[in-house]
Amino acid sequence: PESAVFVDNSVMVGAINTGGYSYILEGNRLTISLPSNYTERVRFCIIPTEGGSYAPTAFAQFTIDGKEVLQPIGSAHYTIKDLSIEVLSISAKTTIPVSGTAIGQSTIQIYDNDVLIGETTSLANGVWNATCELHEPYNLSKHRIHAKVTTKLGVELISETKECMYDMNYVQVS
Repeated sequence: PESAVFVDNSVMVGAINTGGYSYILEGNRLTISLPSNYTERVRFCIIPTEGGSYAPTAFAQFTIDGKEVLQPIGSAHYTIKDLSIEVLSISAKTTIPVSGTAIGQSTIQIYDNDVLIGETTSLANGVWNATCELHEPYNLSKHRIHAKVTTKLGVELISETKECMYDMNYVQVS
């Protein structure tokens, strides 16, 4: 899918890396050359960059009796949740908790109106949280909080932006 990044050198045939098998990545099309007696499972990794439901399809292309045939062999259906970020909508404190989900083991940088206010790393399951100091808060100031995620492979993703208002007189009622 266009909303995914292929992981270089991740192609595996059977239980081992591609070794002598070559592959070509052109745009979003991955072509893997295999011998005619091929029987092993082919696998590779992609990192989604947007949420949604996807079903990339694989085809086998071969020549039979001088005629080229393109045969669908299956799809891999998956659903990806967008990067998430959770921020209080109103806070009486200048220090706020910020949390969310991302790709596991990613670096998370949290911004307030494009000023870096915190940094953390997502756990293996993608969950992350940080305590951040609002940038230049004053009573009833509004802060646009978002996160920049950088995966271990260097892919950068931006979360949605959430607004937090600093109200020094705010009292939360349970």
